[in-house]
Amino acid sequence: MPDTQDRLEIARRLHDGLAQDLAALGYNLDAVIADPELSRTHRLELRNLRFEISRIIDEFRDEIFILRLPSRAELQEEITTILTGWEINVDLSYPQLPPNVENALGQTLLEIARNAARHSRGARFQISTAIRQESFMLIATDNGTGGVSVRDRSFGLRSITEYLSTIDASMKCQSDSSGTRYEIEVPHTSRAT
Repeated sequence: MPDTQDRLEIARRLHDGLAQDLAALGYNLDAVIADPELSRTHRLELRNLRFEISRIIDEFRDEIFILRLPSRAELQEEITTILTGWEINVDLSYPQLPPNVENALGQTLLEIARNAARHSRGARFQISTAIRQESFMLIATDNGTGGVSVRDRSFGLRSITEYLSTIDASMKCQSDSSGTRYEIEVPHTSRAT
């Protein structure tokens, strides 16, 4: 299996090459479909062809997206790099999730780790999981000085909220002088493949 850099390079080449060519082909078809001289029968046939090209482009972009996803081991390594010198206990052994959910949770955990590194003045970071009847929970904690508020206008917290909204997940944040605790809840409906 290719490493992260190889996967990113493959994804970039596919996106910059074939995906762009397919998109251009679709735009050219749109121009032909818009021709007022085109017969109704041909217009309908070309529209069907255009819909099929759009479907292929969407599937292809999904494959490129999967190539760009870091593995959980790479995610854990990145968290360890962000929190160099910290005591880290990260459990990412939760059930396999659809790529969009994996990506949103991975980006969320990276942003939480960055926030801890920048602001918490802590030395211990932990990620644990819990599976409930109707949802899956990821809990990230640090032993920093607290003071985090989801109402803050910080870019990092807004990014986390945006990532989670794409998968219908929610987050609670408790922060005080003993540290910060993020509880991320992903409904089982978001986990469906």
